[in-house]
Amino acid sequence: MKATAIAILIAAVIIGSIIVLTGPRTGAEQISGANNVTIVDGKQIIEIGARGGYQPRKSVAQAGIPTILRFNTNGTFDCSSSVRIPSMNISRNLPSSGITDIDLGSQLATTLQGMCGMGMYRFEIEFRSRTGSGPVNITPNESAPVSATKTVVGVFTCLPHRDTSGPQTLECAFGLKADDGLFYALDWGDSATSAFDLPMDRKFSVTGLFVSLEALSTDQWQKYAVEGIIKVSSYEELKSDIPVAPINSKVTLELNKPVSIGGTTIKISAVTQDSRCPSDVTCIQAGKVTVVLDIVSPFGPSSMEIGLGQNVTTETLSFTLDSVTPYPISTRKTLDGEYRFMITAKSR
Repeated sequence: MKATAIAILIAAVIIGSIIVLTGPRTGAEQISGANNVTIVDGKQIIEIGARGGYQPRKSVAQAGIPTILRFNTNGTFDCSSSVRIPSMNISRNLPSSGITDIDLGSQLATTLQGMCGMGMYRFEIEFRSRTGSGPVNITPNESAPVSATKTVVGVFTCLPHRDTSGPQTLECAFGLKADDGLFYALDWGDSATSAFDLPMDRKFSVTGLFVSLEALSTDQWQKYAVEGIIKVSSYEELKSDIPVAPINSKVTLELNKPVSIGGTTIKISAVTQDSRCPSDVTCIQAGKVTVVLDIVSPFGPSSMEIGLGQNVTTETLSFTLDSVTPYPISTRKTLDGEYRFMITAKSR
């Protein structure tokens, strides 16, 4: 009897020690059932490890409060280093080692699906309300007017921020820039397609229910200079005059004439210097030629100056300037329309 009492006492001490050692961290409220989710100073933080996939693969968080998605990387060089959340039009390249925070705003009860850049690894975050759980779609505010079905023609692009006075974040929220210059956020719903999967250099006609910015029941899009959101029901790519070239090939460009390669558009927009020694003259120095290469990739536009043999890269492609013709002669200046630029395009 005495031995039994001692055994019970020892067991109680051990269990109590485990409870103390595994209890929530000081100053943070831990979300039940999700060890990687905490609330600190009224802000919810979801921590996910990124290396060879995402850990944990599923997180459960609370709906209706400001939320930060925090990725931890340590020697990450695989697909996990490129994060996409299509339903929110979020794309972010993570450093090989470090911490990256992404502001998710205040989410409704829903489930966010995330993946790496090539879709090899996936994760999900389920937001549950205090009174229940389960996903719901973004719905308009019933007290505000909602437009009927709307069709907009434009190109996919990164949405501009409404306030550009202070420091800007680097995320690219994909949306539609209409021919009239107005911007629209896009809700793809449960569709497997998103703007990530469609080239930014092509023109599309997008149709769906339009909800004005003032009528949205979420503040997710308030920071962007958009007219509202289109809940996409259908889309159609319109005919483009931009020629398409294959990846892993050599492409000849003319000045200011774009070419599309693997969903990325490239264009030589200027010859900034052509001091090459004319072919009919003997020179002490060979001179050089430099050009401006404009790139519009799914992650946004960029421009840079490059010379012969130099290359630039996007998230998926590499471009090298191989040659510039014709070679100069001393008796006349090369006209812009005479230039031809040989570019090698390769997948990374």
